[in-house]
Amino acid sequence: MKILIILSALLLIPIVMKFQERTFLETSVPRTEQAILAVLAEHGVAEPSVTVDYLDVSVAGLVSAEAEARVIGEEVDAIRGVRLVSNQLISPGWFEIKREGESLDASGLVAPHWVDELLKGQKEVDARGLEASSKVQMLGKSVVSWGLMIDSFYEGDGERTFSLRDGRVTLSGEATPEKAREWLSEASSLVPGAPVTSNFEVFPSVYHFNSRIPLSPLEGEPLRSLSRTLADSLISFEPVSTEPTTAARGKIQELAEILLETDQTVRFVLGAHPDAGGEALAARRAQQVKSSLEQAGVPSSRLEVVAFEMTEDGSGFSGQVELLIL
Repeated sequence: MKILIILSALLLIPIVMKFQERTFLETSVPRTEQAILAVLAEHGVAEPSVTVDYLDVSVAGLVSAEAEARVIGEEVDAIRGVRLVSNQLISPGWFEIKREGESLDASGLVAPHWVDELLKGQKEVDARGLEASSKVQMLGKSVVSWGLMIDSFYEGDGERTFSLRDGRVTLSGEATPEKAREWLSEASSLVPGAPVTSNFEVFPSVYHFNSRIPLSPLEGEPLRSLSRTLADSLISFEPVSTEPTTAARGKIQELAEILLETDQTVRFVLGAHPDAGGEALAARRAQQVKSSLEQAGVPSSRLEVVAFEMTEDGSGFSGQVELLIL
């Protein structure tokens, strides 16, 4: 009889265990999942995912910062009957690259392989603030594409800032109209559908950038004084013509005298600001001024004709020719 009872008990054990397992899967697991999902929702986790394997739990999703992922993990692990074995919560990577003067600085939190690749094309950059983490997700295209964008953005002169933060690309700083449009288009292609904003200070040419330092041997007050004199000597023209106005002819003669009295190693840019007549007319006007200065004795080697761009506000120089220190 005892043997029969023991055998019956042994036969019942698998049935009881199966029943307990079924009860656990149908009641305890859903309750655990809901408790964990509630924690994730409280923290605003995007695309949350929870996997429960008896006591072992894995969580995944997008959070706003890496530190928040750690906090959420601790809260999940503290739930009764839960053992967090995998925390796959990740945050969006971010970076900011800023150039002021001759200094180019980078900061941010990016995927490990981005640290070296992102700034590969930049020779001198302080990247001590750029940290690597496997717990971040980088937006948009590959790091190679982002690197090419960075190379384009920092080619040439100008103080500028490029940032990817909170899923948004922001471009700011000194730019010409053409470059501003080009960079906005390139940035938009990197993160299709994501917002791209700009806060450019747009100038007719790189020679107008506030940060630009002329290559001239002049320094200090002599340089500033000459710059002020040139700023007051814009050359105007008759409508739809390469013929300077009467007043402008006198200015050209005065400019010739100033240039001849200035250090002969100083070179100048003759910039043509376009108007309704178009860029071709503007270029001919600048060439006309150059010819007049040469006739007055200014060596051609000291003068360089450059076509300026038209800004939205017209810069107040529309249709005029401007002389700047190269």
